[in-house]
Amino acid sequence: MRRRLISTLIAAALALAMAAPTAAHGVSPDQLGDQGWACAFVLGAVHCFPPGTGSTTATINALVFATDDPEATEAPFAGTEHLIRSDLFHDQPCPRDPPSRQYTDLLPLLGIPYHACHHYDSSF
Repeated sequence: MRRRLISTLIAAALALAMAAPTAAHGVSPDQLGDQGWACAFVLGAVHCFPPGTGSTTATINALVFATDDPEATEAPFAGTEHLIRSDLFHDQPCPRDPPSRQYTDLLPLLGIPYHACHHYDSSF
């Protein structure tokens, strides 16, 4: 049951991201946190990570909200972020990350060995 709810929330968030990337209705950092997601304010936005993800996870798909409050009950949905563990990253392009169009190395920025591809305008 819990897996079905999380899958439904992810599907809804992704559908909203494609339809209206600047706003999401019905999903928030607070709701995701209640479902076991880890939401944190990182580099200008709240990033929500699915349950069970950690430093050994090969790839992670996070939901990103344009707010500084990890417990916000309402927040504009910015889009998704795809993270690849650095040892698996091989200079793949990130065509959906305006304005850079490339993955961001998070090691010098945050001290974590991942590269991030933003599926939203990460310059907000």
